[in-house]
Amino acid sequence: MVKFQTKNTKPSRWFSAHSLKTKLLLSVLLLLGMFIVIFIANNVILDSIIINNSNQSVLNSVNQADLALSNVLEQAKEQAYQLSGQITERDDLERLLTRDTPALSKYEEYDMTTQYIAELTKIGIINKLESIYVYSKVRDKLITSNNGVFEYDSESDYVWMKHALAGDGLEAFEWLGACPYLNALQRNPHSYIISLICRAHIINRDMRSQVYFGLNFNESAIFKIIGDIDISPNTVMYLLDESGTVISAKEKSIIGTKLEATWIAGAFSGSGGGNKVATGVVIDGERFQRVVMKNAATGWYISAFVPERELLAQRRGFWLFVTLTMTIVFFGSMFLAYRIIVNYVDRPVMRLVNFMKMVEGGDFKVSIREERRDEFGALYTGFNDMVGRIDVLIRELYQEKLLKREYELKYLQKLINPHFLYNTLDTIRWLAEANRMADVSSLTLVLSKLYRATFSSGKDFITVNESILSIENYLYIHKVRCGDMFNYEIRVEEQAKGYLILNLVLQPLVENALIHGIQKRESGGGLVKINACMRGNRIRVHVYDNGPGIRAEKLRLIRANMKAENEANDSGLKIVNRRIMLFYGEKYALRLRSSCSLGTCVSFSFPAFDYIQS
Repeated sequence: MVKFQTKNTKPSRWFSAHSLKTKLLLSVLLLLGMFIVIFIANNVILDSIIINNSNQSVLNSVNQADLALSNVLEQAKEQAYQLSGQITERDDLERLLTRDTPALSKYEEYDMTTQYIAELTKIGIINKLESIYVYSKVRDKLITSNNGVFEYDSESDYVWMKHALAGDGLEAFEWLGACPYLNALQRNPHSYIISLICRAHIINRDMRSQVYFGLNFNESAIFKIIGDIDISPNTVMYLLDESGTVISAKEKSIIGTKLEATWIAGAFSGSGGGNKVATGVVIDGERFQRVVMKNAATGWYISAFVPERELLAQRRGFWLFVTLTMTIVFFGSMFLAYRIIVNYVDRPVMRLVNFMKMVEGGDFKVSIREERRDEFGALYTGFNDMVGRIDVLIRELYQEKLLKREYELKYLQKLINPHFLYNTLDTIRWLAEANRMADVSSLTLVLSKLYRATFSSGKDFITVNESILSIENYLYIHKVRCGDMFNYEIRVEEQAKGYLILNLVLQPLVENALIHGIQKRESGGGLVKINACMRGNRIRVHVYDNGPGIRAEKLRLIRANMKAENEANDSGLKIVNRRIMLFYGEKYALRLRSSCSLGTCVSFSFPAFDYIQS
């Protein structure tokens, strides 16, 4: 195997050995040199890059226009489907358009026609149509939404009628461009409509006679969709059919005529419904960039012709600007870069480095007292916040460790308390004498699980399910000892069992419920309830007992003690509350409610996490 190794590493070592200020200055020089080289090379290939990029930009613009045009035209087609289906769904339309028996009176025909024209007018307004035509073969009349009703014979030479009837039996839809207006008053030589001819009887086979719809757009409205493309001042846009006939254009006088061969030579071949970008077309001695896109809705072509001189005009302006400014930039940049780097980079960086060394030495009381409004100001603020937060976290972590160790010791003392252990063992002996071996086995197993979990855990967080199992073991032992003195209920939503809870926070709450609640009842019937349920992204825990409750005055003292900072009376509730607030925040503190007639309930909530990094 052949190995290659770089022997000369002096340049990299030399560069690495210098200060940040020197590196930045050298980087500025390198960037200036690269800029000059790139500028010279760019001058050679700039023409082709500009043209290619412009072609892509034109293509994107034409594509947007095509999507907008297709959306409008497809809506018209959907409306034609609805109009065709309504004829057999509505008896009045079927009688008006497709049936000659029973015969309609003149009044009925007039009334139905008037109502239908009103409906067509409303549909035309909603769909931004210039007008809607309906020709009924059985009535031999052409109903229009804006020009009333025409007898067929009077319009036999109308372009729209010829196309509608000529294609009968072939296709349900046909697009007709360069179509003049129907009304003689509207027949401006250069005003046209673009019509979707719909042969309703082909779509709706239940119809008894031929019905033709024409959903007509004003040609100027269609051209506005494709003509609003902002490419260059003299860009020419056309909507052409497959023969090169102009369907829509800014210059209305050429609508209905074919473009010269030089404009469309090779424009449509190979399009195939896609796009074709010509590298250049010479028209009347001038080069154009041509983009042709086939519209899927009509089969017509959106064509854009962009003069190359306008595309390349930006190159000349760019060259002039760079030539005039390069000298100033080259000779002035070094001095400015040096001053900026020294004042705004080197000095702030060194100041930050010095303070970081102080923190590295263990001094977390330092703070950079300098107001800046630049990025280094944000760095200084972040540094101060970080150091302050580290100091707070160290103190909180120390307090939490002390609290955890203190409570673990207290809890272990209670578990190894001779009275608790003696009473449990005495209960086991009593069960054995009563020959209740199954209960002896269960109680012994539960006791071993309780001690094993307590002495071997050592975790800050355990799952809700693990915590509840430990509580069940604890309550089971007391239940066996106390008999019918109390019962307990534990309800935990299945969804909450897998989330993590702070260790050793439920145990003291249950212990308080037994000692200060159940054991102070004058009679049996005690009840301890433990509920854990989801509340959004939190878990809510309730520990309730039906003991004698707490008087209002004493309840206020307990609440005040839980919030007090002094350590004179660190009760179990106070330690648990402090641990919860340290880990989760003050808003998750314990809530204590009690009534002398109903009992006591301690509750708290905590965020639902299934993973906490140590």
